[in-house]
Amino acid sequence: GDDYVISNRANALMSGSIQRVSGASITAFEDFTQNQNKDKDLPTPHAHSDPTDDVLDDVNVITATAAPQDNDRVKLCEEGCSMSMPVDEYDGHKDSDRDSNSELQPLHRHPSIVTLTPQNDLTKRVLSEDTFSFLIYSHVRSRAFFLATFVFTFQIAIYSVLAYDITHFSNPKNPLKLPVGVETPVRIASAFAIVVAIITQDDVRKVANLLRDGFDQDLADSFQGATKTKWIMSIVLRGSEGLMGLFLTVLLIMQSTTVLDLLLNFLAMEFVSHLDDVVFVLTKEGFFGGGLQNESTKLSNTFYHASHLSTNSRTASFVTKAYFIILFTIMFAAWGIISVNQVSGKYLCNQIFAQFSEEALPMIGTFTGLFYLHKQSFAGRLSYRGRGGSLMAYCEDETRWTLSLEDSHPCNWTAASSESTSFDVLTTASSPWMVRSLSSLEAPLTHHFLACYECKYVDNFCGEFGSCSSNQCMCNDGYYGLRC
Repeated sequence: GDDYVISNRANALMSGSIQRVSGASITAFEDFTQNQNKDKDLPTPHAHSDPTDDVLDDVNVITATAAPQDNDRVKLCEEGCSMSMPVDEYDGHKDSDRDSNSELQPLHRHPSIVTLTPQNDLTKRVLSEDTFSFLIYSHVRSRAFFLATFVFTFQIAIYSVLAYDITHFSNPKNPLKLPVGVETPVRIASAFAIVVAIITQDDVRKVANLLRDGFDQDLADSFQGATKTKWIMSIVLRGSEGLMGLFLTVLLIMQSTTVLDLLLNFLAMEFVSHLDDVVFVLTKEGFFGGGLQNESTKLSNTFYHASHLSTNSRTASFVTKAYFIILFTIMFAAWGIISVNQVSGKYLCNQIFAQFSEEALPMIGTFTGLFYLHKQSFAGRLSYRGRGGSLMAYCEDETRWTLSLEDSHPCNWTAASSESTSFDVLTTASSPWMVRSLSSLEAPLTHHFLACYECKYVDNFCGEFGSCSSNQCMCNDGYYGLRC
């Protein structure tokens, strides 16, 4: 318990003694000299004659050196305080009317302070209400510890399956399956969604808070069973889950092609990332049994103190600021790189092979062959150029991809796809195309074929009789064709 030094005004003036009380905290004392004779001299109390022994079993009172017998104010101080706190102003004239028996000022000790550190140097802290906090103090064989590890494993399993589905690392050109381009509103909404994702990712933020405060001894005293090893373990598991969820959230945001898809993907990831909080709430409401309910209630009602020396240090300040600075820098750097790559056509096929049937318009067959990516864009979509100056581009007025033979404007087309808002002409390969004759009559194409022609990304693209050089097949002697 805390040590208190109590200066008894009456005893100090009459016998010069100071009582030192150690043990349990004192909340109130009755006047223990009420039945003593006012005319008698007050004896100097000692450890075995203290009249408060029947109130406090573990109180020890010892006689100290005589205090100066003057009219200074009486001081009362909890040991560890930097300065005294006045209890009462002593006035000789007013005090003559009072009972000469002394009164002890009630003392109150904060229930969570168990060290001699001054209260002014302590900051109140609580553990976050989620299953990861169970890892800090629960026994490794307890149900609470098992529940925390199970929730972590379940979250990582969901993230792993999702990561496998939304990535394609066998495609070196676009392993993250990013769209080749998006509309401006989607790009703006993705930036806002990244900001919200960073702010609402509380698991990573809680890791920063734990690192800022450090493992304080008062944490171990308040939560029996808490060790630094388990504290580090909770940080590692919480941080890995939070960062993995954050990166997958940002990836899903960047993969979205509409604002609605973006919001739906974001909300789905938010639910998975907060699964540890949801399970804790269910535990606290008793859905997993009374034992776990008691553990969660104990965690919610217990707090500890962290020293200002650690929470206000330069290192703690750096950790708090670096959390947002690092995450915002990384995420928006990735957002900027992806946006630039989409605008420049990095995720588009550099050259495509196109073939159109000749039934409706015989001359269109002469333009069958390779089309090469061109830097000229229409409605934010890059175009392709083929032999004879033919243009394959996007017509914004009719919202479709077109093939123009002689005109440089895509809306003066000879062949056109069905309506589409895609940034990649290859997505129209499976949809119907139509052709416009010289008399402006439109007829459906009976056959068309569009495919990416890049041999450097496909194994054995040029077959047994050719080799890939500068992204084109170089055929051996006696062999010809685009793929030898």
